[in-house]
Amino acid sequence: MEAKSQTAARTSTTQTPENLATEEVVIAVDVDDEE
Repeated sequence: MEAKSQTAARTSTTQTPENLATEEVVIAVDVDDEE
């Protein structure tokens, strides 16, 4: 849960296409890790 909160905060702070793409990957990995 902490990881998701940090990711959301980062996405809100930095709205750069490159960053968004990176964050998307992080989220995907985070969800996969939970499984």
